[in-house]
Amino acid sequence: DYQDLTGQVIKRVTQLVTDVESNLLKLVLMASQVDRFAGIEHDRAALLAENNSQKNLTKGEGPQIHADKRDDVVSGQDDVDDLLSSLGF
Repeated sequence: DYQDLTGQVIKRVTQLVTDVESNLLKLVLMASQVDRFAGIEHDRAALLAENNSQKNLTKGEGPQIHADKRDDVVSGQDDVDDLLSSLGF
């Protein structure tokens, strides 16, 4: 009798992963509604202010407008090459 043991194991693992995924989805859906079930009201203005402050932290500095007046800005490819070679690249 030929038994496909590998196929059986793969089938069990696939079923386990499917069950875990389903349960995690249920957990995420429940967690998203905790405030509603508990009757917690959030201050929308405070939430918007917090989101805006977090967005400002992730903004880039942008191009250096007066790069020639700053010491921490390279002025050309030679400076970049020197920096990279000093770092071992």
